[in-house]
Amino acid sequence: MGYCDQQALALKTIYDRLGIESRPVFAVHCKFPAGVIDGMPWPAEVAGHTWLRVRIGDEELDVCPGSVNNRPGVTHFEILSKVRMYEPWIHWLMYVPSSIVNIRRDRRARRGLIGAY
Repeated sequence: MGYCDQQALALKTIYDRLGIESRPVFAVHCKFPAGVIDGMPWPAEVAGHTWLRVRIGDEELDVCPGSVNNRPGVTHFEILSKVRMYEPWIHWLMYVPSSIVNIRRDRRARRGLIGAY
């Protein structure tokens, strides 16, 4: 539960305790497909997103806890802008737009306007 940055930072805490090297990153524009989230249909959208980059051997793979179908190196979104290191102050910068996107997404889903972008 929670926003992407909360999920990613919680997963990072788990990885840290397991000794798995990871770093949180974000991009201002990521494209997400339409789907069902928590039993509600959601439209496709472009939004900011936070996830982890995990070191596995000599490789660094994207890991995102935002979908049960994700696995290291395979995520449910397409990166459309520059990937940047996540810093603690970013949380507040990303929180307001994430809240707006989620409120708008919820209203559209409840009105049956799925995919009407």
